[in-house]
Amino acid sequence: MTLLLLSLLSTSSANDGNKGFGIWEVDPTYTQGNLAYFLEIYVDDAEFASQVEPKTAAEGTGELHIRNNSTTFEFISINGVKVGRLGPLTTAKVKGLKAGTYDVTIAYPHGFEYTTEVATVGADGPQLPLKKDPNVKPVEMPTPDVVPTITKPDDEAEEAAPEKKAGEAGAKKQ
Repeated sequence: MTLLLLSLLSTSSANDGNKGFGIWEVDPTYTQGNLAYFLEIYVDDAEFASQVEPKTAAEGTGELHIRNNSTTFEFISINGVKVGRLGPLTTAKVKGLKAGTYDVTIAYPHGFEYTTEVATVGADGPQLPLKKDPNVKPVEMPTPDVVPTITKPDDEAEEAAPEKKAGEAGAKKQ
């Protein structure tokens, strides 16, 4: 019964945007500043933007959106600086940063951690030009009039089929 009640509470709160997850509500004092929607903040909110430099710079300022898709806490570091603790199923916003890309390290309470490169976002979306990967080949999409068929050449189909000898099937059953 308790488990059912807890799951209902957590599900209803998780669907209310960035209010938090279940009984772990975001502290309202942490939703208004430059480091929004964290459960705990380990750096000076007003000074943090001037303490980190983008890995790849762009013009202007922006904000980082860091999404926690897990149902556990995450400890967030940006360019090696431990910023704060993010609650389950929450998106943190780090505002006032110089536009560009930053290394975001996400560490979990059980010890697993990984680092990913995140680009700042402005009012019109990502601020850096997205680069096309030269290893990705374009895929031709079929038109509604043409349905592609896959056929194997006759010689390839014969080679792929295994040959069975008359005596093998009976010998394996015994």
